[in-house]
Amino acid sequence: MSEDELEKLDAKVKKSGQANRGAYLRKAALENKVVNIDISGIRKLTQEINAIGTNINQIAHLCNIERSVPSYQVENIREYMEKIWRLLRYTLSSLQAAHTVRDLKEQYPNIRSVFVMPYLNRNYDTALYDETIYPDIEHIPKRLAIIKRNEYMVDAADVVIAYVEHDWGGAAKTIGYAIKTGKCVINA
Repeated sequence: MSEDELEKLDAKVKKSGQANRGAYLRKAALENKVVNIDISGIRKLTQEINAIGTNINQIAHLCNIERSVPSYQVENIREYMEKIWRLLRYTLSSLQAAHTVRDLKEQYPNIRSVFVMPYLNRNYDTALYDETIYPDIEHIPKRLAIIKRNEYMVDAADVVIAYVEHDWGGAAKTIGYAIKTGKCVINA
């Protein structure tokens, strides 16, 4: 362990009231739950970002050869960067929500973390969830599946907790739907 890690460990030992590091580590090993997190979603995200980076590098190489940047290439780069941000926001916000619910379960053991699938036959990382549900939306066109999935979640929820920064897009529409149906909405 590094000096910094030892200091953090000692602070936790002191805060726990255990007699020493050994007692603290023994208690932690025997009483705490070990959580294995499937990071396959992060791996996929990394692969997609690497592919986008390769495309951007090819555009940059072409621009260096020609000593100019055609406007359509600038637009391509902008679209690639927007795709990266969309992927990151979606992946990280989903992980953050799942971890937050998991952490709250210690204080509120009756809450459940449910992953509601918008599509069948896709690989989803559900390791952080208690349950997986596929609502009866098979007859819905794929372009509307996310919207119907979100409405299903609102209808099934007692309270809707969201993190929405703007008044456009799918999350904002879902919050609007929740308000329209009279749900208690907390926008964190």
